[in-house]
Amino acid sequence: MPRLTTHKSNFTAGEVSARLLGRSDLRSYANGAAKLRNVVIQPTGGVTRRAGTRFVDMAPGPGRLIAFEFNTEQTYLLCFSHLQIDVYTDGVKTATIAAPWIEAQIAKLAWVQSADTLLVVHPDTAPKKITRTSHADWQIADWVFAETNSRIHQPHHKFSAADVTLNPTGTSGTITVTASAPVFDAGHVGTRFRIANKEIEITAVSSATSATATVKETLANANATKDWEEQSFSPVRGYPATVTFHQDRTVIGGSRDLPNQIWMSKSADLFNFDLGEGLDDEAIEFALLSDQV
Repeated sequence: MPRLTTHKSNFTAGEVSARLLGRSDLRSYANGAAKLRNVVIQPTGGVTRRAGTRFVDMAPGPGRLIAFEFNTEQTYLLCFSHLQIDVYTDGVKTATIAAPWIEAQIAKLAWVQSADTLLVVHPDTAPKKITRTSHADWQIADWVFAETNSRIHQPHHKFSAADVTLNPTGTSGTITVTASAPVFDAGHVGTRFRIANKEIEITAVSSATSATATVKETLANANATKDWEEQSFSPVRGYPATVTFHQDRTVIGGSRDLPNQIWMSKSADLFNFDLGEGLDDEAIEFALLSDQV
């Protein structure tokens, strides 16, 4: 059978599915190809060979590469691997940072960058902030939420049933808090609870229904109440799953135990999640209604 040779100068449709090979009436058929390998399609229609690669270094193990661009002249490549981060500049390793993520967690890391700061989250590890001060000076630290008069402005949620109560033994100082159903876990030590919108910090857990706490904001009374909640992110409840920035706010998308929840910080105050009175610039929190989470 004779072969027909035609001139083809446009590949902007990329590879065409085998199911479209008989659809010569479609523009994508005329502008596509059956197979394209090791090439880059140009916006003008042509193709060029992809750029080559070169060996830079041997990674310590499986991991992920994250680009970090401070400006057009200062760009870095961060290699996340088991319990460490290697920083490369112009193909040279300039720093190594100890990190909390094990190899099995790296695939679920989510991150967002702003200037010289990279926020990294994983649903099983406290969220971290990685900051750069020079090529060789990088620091990693926990997120620090805004605090005013001993009140930490972080998200809170009541994970227990609506009718579960907490009963404090006092309104100030060191108190004992008794729950009407299992609530407390050893991992709650160091976390904040709010009773009638006043904060206490758990200092010891005696049982699933009893804990010792330090009052951070004087309680209204020492009566049992259903009006209580605990911080949304903790060793017991998990941590943020995704993070990004939107309209000058930090946006957290879901956590381990609240996968369909969205939290947005106050405008221009990236670590302040105080809901306040619901004003335009205050924090926002809502749940996505869906049959899947």
